[in-house]
Amino acid sequence: MLQTRIVNNNISLTYIPMGKLKTTTIGFYIHCPLDKKTASYNALLAAILKQGSCEYPTRELLTKRLDELYGSTLAAGVSKKGEDHILSFEAECISDKYTLGNEKLLSQLVSVLFGVIFSPAVENGKFNDDVFKQEQKNLIDRIRASVNDKRAYANERICQITSEGTPYEISRLGDEETVSKIDNNELYDYYTGMITSSKIDIYVAGETELDFVYDKLTSLVSMMDFVDGEIPSCEILAGVGDVKTITEHMDVTQGKLAMSFTTGIKPSDDANWGMIVANSIFGGGAHSKLFNNVREKLSLAYYAGSQMHKFKGFIAVNAGVEFENFEKAYDEILVQLDELKNGKISDEEFTAAKMSLINSLNSYYDDQLYMQSFYLGEKIAGTNYSIDDYIKNIENVSIKDVIDASQNITLNSVYYLAGRE
Repeated sequence: MLQTRIVNNNISLTYIPMGKLKTTTIGFYIHCPLDKKTASYNALLAAILKQGSCEYPTRELLTKRLDELYGSTLAAGVSKKGEDHILSFEAECISDKYTLGNEKLLSQLVSVLFGVIFSPAVENGKFNDDVFKQEQKNLIDRIRASVNDKRAYANERICQITSEGTPYEISRLGDEETVSKIDNNELYDYYTGMITSSKIDIYVAGETELDFVYDKLTSLVSMMDFVDGEIPSCEILAGVGDVKTITEHMDVTQGKLAMSFTTGIKPSDDANWGMIVANSIFGGGAHSKLFNNVREKLSLAYYAGSQMHKFKGFIAVNAGVEFENFEKAYDEILVQLDELKNGKISDEEFTAAKMSLINSLNSYYDDQLYMQSFYLGEKIAGTNYSIDDYIKNIENVSIKDVIDASQNITLNSVYYLAGRE
């Protein structure tokens, strides 16, 4: 049973009991509106802040301190859920009861993590110049390298094309031009305003005492002034009249076909449960229609699957296809969608789709970060379902629910990544 405490107007603490594991994980999730300029700032900030703090001003000193805490780990990054751009700082340690003398390890790790986020290493009113320049270069390299993984790139492109003109088209890492123009002083000024005006969700997963963690956090923030923030709302994409089709050419030997389909269904809609199962049947794994027909039976793709973007109300299909099979694969994907809409669903497909979803949900009990991400997503969506709620609702989905939900699936965009002409 989740337990939540309010630390202040901006910060909430949620405890997820997970006693079967021997570790405790804590995550700070800072909510920011997804914006073209600040996306780049946030991505660079996450990279810089994890390099040290005022107390441990270098990565070497910070790593040494983590090693002293029984080899604790700390990671940082950015993600996006709808219009919410999230800076994530996640740390893990062994549970206190496994330390020598029941040492309060989590309390010490909270202090280290808090220092990284709220008391960074600063010199003359800005971040260390060498760290700033190195992480700026690293981020630009990461952005440039994103095109190297063509499968991931095609998925990113179909999402951008589908959400064109909305914040969701913005990459979670920002863009090279903006990153290259960021000034160290400006970044620090942005940080000082953002960190005290953003909603922050803190999740602790494992086995600990909530009151103890709450008191620790309350003490740490007591001397800080905050401006009330809010979690950015997520808007479902509307369908379009004309299907958008875009082809790009690169030096590739295997083509990529990506297609998006709007649903108009929000996570809070009753029809969402039928849509979750419908997507699983359509392309959600080795049991799906896309895998067994487009890939296995007809050999039209090296891989073929679909993914729901629940915060934006669309499904993205991705397939690796020989250039000469683009049209055949495209046609067959639509054939399989029609099969779904017309109720041509075998008992095996239906059962396997639901079991795949339920097995995936049950696996969250073995991964504290997955569990934190799940509940963070539920809070952003405003649904606040538990894992058990998900499983129960999926179990209750009927084939009629699947067919009814699938009627809302409408082709929106098509993206081809082909070889050089």
